[in-house]
Amino acid sequence: MIQTTGTAPCQGSAAGSDPYIPLRISWHDNDRQPLYLMVTGTNGGYVEIKVDPETGALVGLTVIDLPVDRATPEASGEIEEAVVPTLDVTLWPHRDQLATDRRIARAECDLGYHLSPGRFTLVFSAEPSSRRTRCGGTSVDLSADGELTRVVSHI
Repeated sequence: MIQTTGTAPCQGSAAGSDPYIPLRISWHDNDRQPLYLMVTGTNGGYVEIKVDPETGALVGLTVIDLPVDRATPEASGEIEEAVVPTLDVTLWPHRDQLATDRRIARAECDLGYHLSPGRFTLVFSAEPSSRRTRCGGTSVDLSADGELTRVVSHI
């Protein structure tokens, strides 16, 4: 489970893929060295999430290994525009140190994905999505208690 703590303003997003990276998203132009959350899927898949070390805002996401293919229902409820979720930076107790290994936290989730024409959906949880944040062509869905459930990007 990846718990969010709030939202931060977002100026835009860019998403893409190549033959080796199924999905890459960046949300901010960030000149600070990010924190890394390495997410392993319980049934396969591996995702790297980059987080701003001061605000906890999502700044990047890269799918390294595809998880299992599965569709999920659309989010219902409110949509917050021009924001991204924030994570609790205390997951990284040594975040102020420069050593890269001190800037990495790990999580395990029930990862999945679904690809439809022009759209890539990355699933982090089977919990129902009750609200959505959107920035540019990428949205992040959250459960009622703030758990990260899905990332949907137009590619």
